[in-house]
Amino acid sequence: MKEFEFEGYGETAVRAALYAAQHRKCPFCERPFGEQENPVEHFRPKSYALLRLHADPKRRGDESSRDDDRYWWLAWSWENLTVACVTCNGSSHKGNLFPVAGEPLPVGERDLRPERALLIDPFRLDPLDHLRWRPLRADLPRDQWDWRPFHLDELGHATIRVFKLGDVDISPQVNEDLHNEFLPDVVRIENLLSGPTPGQALPAWQTLLTKKLRPGACYVGARWSALEFLRSQPGSPLAALPPPPRPGRHDSPVPDLAGGLPEAPPGLNPRVWWETLRDGALRPDEATLSAVRDQLRAFEEAHRLMALGGLLPDAVEARRVALIAEAQEDQALRECLVFLAAFPVDVSIFSGWSLPDAPTTPA
Repeated sequence: MKEFEFEGYGETAVRAALYAAQHRKCPFCERPFGEQENPVEHFRPKSYALLRLHADPKRRGDESSRDDDRYWWLAWSWENLTVACVTCNGSSHKGNLFPVAGEPLPVGERDLRPERALLIDPFRLDPLDHLRWRPLRADLPRDQWDWRPFHLDELGHATIRVFKLGDVDISPQVNEDLHNEFLPDVVRIENLLSGPTPGQALPAWQTLLTKKLRPGACYVGARWSALEFLRSQPGSPLAALPPPPRPGRHDSPVPDLAGGLPEAPPGLNPRVWWETLRDGALRPDEATLSAVRDQLRAFEEAHRLMALGGLLPDAVEARRVALIAEAQEDQALRECLVFLAAFPVDVSIFSGWSLPDAPTTPA
C-alpha cells in the first residue's frame, strides 16, 4: 500500500463541489476562504494516522498509535473528502491525527458506523450537539467577554483539542466577529424591546437570524451559541422572542452512506478479496505482486473517475471505454473493475457497466 500514489481526488471539479457544500468556509472553524486557497483533504487520514491523543494535553498525538494502514481505502471516497483551511488541517492541528475510542475500522471497511471516531464530522453530525461557545467570565461587562468553546461530551472535547478552537489561531477571530459583527445587532434588538417601540424588535430579530445565521455566514455555531447563552440569562428580554433555528450540520455532496453498502454480486466478496491481498494469504510471487500493484493503480484511477462522475461526463465516458478495452487483456484490471462494480452507491459511474465475468474469489 505504501507504493500507492494518492492522486486524483483533488480535481478542480471535486474541490468546487465540496466548497459549495461547505458554504464556502472551513467546515471545522467556519472561517471563510476562497475556493482556490486550500487543497482537497481527508477527514480520516489517507496514511500514517495517529489514532490516540497524547496523555499530555499540550502535545498532539501518541506516536505509539501511529497506523500505516489507516485509512488508504477511503482516500477517494466522497464522504471522506473536505476542503479545510490551512490552520485546521495543518500539522500543528489536525494533520494526520484521528483519535478513536476502541479499535479503528478494519482495513477495507467502508461502513463507518462501527468505529467510535472522537472528532465531529460536520457533514454527519451537528457540532452544537457536542460543543458550544460561552464567555469565559460572564461576570465581566459584556464588551469584555472572552468567548471560548466548551465541550458537552468526549467528541466535543477531542474536537476542541485537535483543532485548537480555543487557541490563538481561531478564538480571537471568533471573538472579533462576535463583538464587532454580531453582538451590536443583538444589543440594538434588546434596546428595542426595552424602549418605546418594542414592536420593532421582532422584525429586527427575524432579519438578524436570516442574515447572520444563514448557512453561508461565518462562525454561525459561535453566533448561535451566543444567542442561546444570552437568552438563558435571568431576565433576558431576548427570551420573549422566538428561539433561533440551529444551523445544523453541513450539506453533503454525496448520498448518506450511514445505512451501509449494498451487497457484493454473487460469486464475489470484495471484502474477502482485499483482506486476502492485505493479509498476504496468497503468498504471491514477484509476478503476482506486480499484478497486485497494477490493480491498486487501477483502483486509484477508477476512484479518481468516480470523483469526477457526473461533473465531467465526456471525460469519464472516454476513460470508461478505454478501461473496458484494457480490461479484456489485463486480468488484474478486470478484477479491479469487477470489485468496483460491487459498490454502485460509492462508485456510481460503474453502475450499469457491462463488465467481464467476476474472477474466482480467493479462498
